Amino acid sequence: MNIETHARRLAPCGSGVDFFSRLELMSRSTLNFFVDLLLASLFLFVLTVVGVVHLTFPPASQASGWTVWGWSYDTWSNAEFIAVALFAICVIVHLILHWTWVYGFVATRLARRFNTNASMTSSIKTLYGVMILIIVLTTLGGILLAAEFSAKAPVETSEKLISPP
Repeated sequence: MNIETHARRLAPCGSGVDFFSRLELMSRSTLNFFVDLLLASLFLFVLTVVGVVHLTFPPASQASGWTVWGWSYDTWSNAEFIAVALFAICVIVHLILHWTWVYGFVATRLARRFNTNASMTSSIKTLYGVMILIIVLTTLGGILLAAEFSAKAPVETSEKLISPP
């Protein structure tokens, strides 16, 4: 490591060295550590929020007016969705960072099973990873779209329309 690289690594925040320059200087092991630490923290947060929403509150149809630490059921439900979405994004980043290992593990097992050669170039491995990600996200989008088109509003009856005297 030359002296300029070492000086940039030790430069304090706000000294002209931007975030992405620092990220480029971060080792792969350090990046994996921070992603895994974030995943563990988000997992604990998701467990906490799910526990509050599902164990503390009554069913959603009866939770109107209830609060826990000043947050309503809807606020906790939104926090649950955000936490799960952030967790999913971090899982995808984690898989991207470990893609070489994942691909090697699966390819080696398949090669043994079918008595073939498992060696491929890095670009082919990346292409397979992108294809799998596209397939998974497209499938998830299709399921969400089907759920959106299948949702039905409650049917109002004449009894509900008549107000009490």
